[in-house]
Amino acid sequence: MSRRFRLAVAMIVWCGAVFWYWRTFVPFVPTDEFTPADGFRFRGISRNGQLVLATHPPEGDTGPIVFRDPLARRSVRQVLTASDKILDIVLGNREVAVIRRNGHAVLVDLADGKTLLSLPIDDAAMQLTLSPDGRQVASKQRNRITVHDVDRRSVVFESAELIDIEGFGFQGPGRFYCSHRVGHKPKTDCWSTETWSMDNRLKVDEIEQLSEDGRRAIVRIDYEERWVCDGRSGQRLWKFPSAEPDCRLFLTLDGSEVFRVTHGHGRDVVIARWNTDTGQLIATSFGGDEGIRNPRLSRNGRYVIFNDDRPPLQSPQLLVSAVNALGFSWSGFLGRPRPRITFADAHTGKPLGFIESQEQSSPHSALFGEDPSMQIVDVSDRGVVVWSPNGSARFFTLPPQRDWAFLVSWCLVPPILVHLQRWFAV
Repeated sequence: MSRRFRLAVAMIVWCGAVFWYWRTFVPFVPTDEFTPADGFRFRGISRNGQLVLATHPPEGDTGPIVFRDPLARRSVRQVLTASDKILDIVLGNREVAVIRRNGHAVLVDLADGKTLLSLPIDDAAMQLTLSPDGRQVASKQRNRITVHDVDRRSVVFESAELIDIEGFGFQGPGRFYCSHRVGHKPKTDCWSTETWSMDNRLKVDEIEQLSEDGRRAIVRIDYEERWVCDGRSGQRLWKFPSAEPDCRLFLTLDGSEVFRVTHGHGRDVVIARWNTDTGQLIATSFGGDEGIRNPRLSRNGRYVIFNDDRPPLQSPQLLVSAVNALGFSWSGFLGRPRPRITFADAHTGKPLGFIESQEQSSPHSALFGEDPSMQIVDVSDRGVVVWSPNGSARFFTLPPQRDWAFLVSWCLVPPILVHLQRWFAV
């Protein structure tokens, strides 16, 4: 066997070992990492993938609103001023903000900062909310609800005088509701935003989710049954099979598919995927245990992202027993694990990789909204934003990026060493 052949085999083995280590232990790399200026907080991801931040004093959000391009790793523009109090923001196909300025409620196009509509504030307790598409704005002043069309700058709906308005808003692009009291009894009315005729075929308190186009709705009946319904007609299409208590439902953006993620202590995470028109089911299962918690679905339905307390590689039981028999703790010997968030393919259940906390934390802490070491603040179809305790933010694109520099550099180490050895030998 020639020396050249042995070197080639050794190279193949080495590169295979490096590739395995890279896939198993090397986390995804962030597309962008930055520390926002003091007082700024994250408000969402725009339709073109930019990160949106606004100042957040104790009395509420104000301008300026800053747009940061994670690919360029810098702020690209800002709109509004510090004197503009932000009442509502919509980040979708149309990006609009409602602000309080000079005694008026002003709708501003965040693309160019131009004013779309200005409404006088006659009531100090005035409340406003935008429709999901940013084309309508509803306001409450002096026990009346008024809805304006932003493009036509005209009133499309005005309610009668109502008593004790407790809540109002848009449910998807096609429905508007208002909760109030009639005598001593609570009542919730719904209207179609196309005709503004009364439409109570779907009860507001029974709707768990609506697709963004309003085509499909998930409805819970008597807290036991869940149905997929037509979001416009209210017709019940099909009923979910009985499920475990620890399950979450996710509608995709267009409402064509619904995912049910079932998880809990001591059980595998099972993802059931249905076509909302036919009820056809495709199910995949993660081989997980109680170390998998808090699953979330990206808005395009392609990725499942979950808190993962499991070790990246299972430890041999014989080695664990030997270390424990010597009076040492195997978990203490390895050190406290860093919390991780794992990305998996929602259709196949195959784990794709993970991101790691920048600081060590308790393995029992919750990463989604409670863990002080790593908090997920948004999951969109464009990426994931992770907030760290030191105030820094990291943005990971979807699909996530791997550390290719690590793989290439470590695969090149052996040939470089061999070449240097030959060079010095000469």
